[in-house]
Amino acid sequence: MIEFEANPTEVEKECQNILLRHNSDLKTWYHYYSRKVEAQKSEESFSMTLRQVWRFLRDCQVIDQDATIAQFNRIYMQGSKNHYTLLGTGEVSKFNFMYGNGNKKSGTQAAGGGNSVLNNDSDDFSEEEEDGDLGMENDEIEPEDIHNASKVILQRQFFEALVRAAAVKYANNSELPSLSDKVEYLFKHKLAPLATKNKAKSSEDDKNFKLAETVFQQYETQLRTVFRYFSKKN
Repeated sequence: MIEFEANPTEVEKECQNILLRHNSDLKTWYHYYSRKVEAQKSEESFSMTLRQVWRFLRDCQVIDQDATIAQFNRIYMQGSKNHYTLLGTGEVSKFNFMYGNGNKKSGTQAAGGGNSVLNNDSDDFSEEEEDGDLGMENDEIEPEDIHNASKVILQRQFFEALVRAAAVKYANNSELPSLSDKVEYLFKHKLAPLATKNKAKSSEDDKNFKLAETVFQQYETQLRTVFRYFSKKN
């Protein structure tokens, strides 16, 4: 997003300064929503999930009819570093298939209860892998679902998510011409006043949400099959 600014270097520095000024609050919000809101016991129980980021944005009244969750997801996933992920048990087999047991590091960094970390900046890949040729057919590994609610969001990814949320929320606001203006306005008028203080859902809404979520989990496989089928049609 920065490259579309008139003065990208200056705007990037201003955004970094805004995040630094609110660093303490950002960490507090991250830990609050990762542990207190819709938290489930899992390997990544000390990290936020994408669903918890959605909850945070709803509580802060960032998400509405003009700035939807789907729009936010698309803009968020445009960041290359936002694909850096913690490997849960469900992802280990995919990692082993793509990179082979021989390429696994024995001393992987521990995070979130002993999970290994896949670092996109690693220099251990061969030239063939760097060119994108992993020696397999394109359809052997399913593409990442950008709307996957259980996707792990690291703390630094949460910081970037808020910058991208500001870009989505105030995309058509002529009074906030630069990205740094949008981020500053978001912190001042939405995040600081409302984070952890507002509940977008009532207790009754929460109860109904959990009932509905059970139904979606029960039919998740069938729903994904239907989605893939119709998404491939012209």
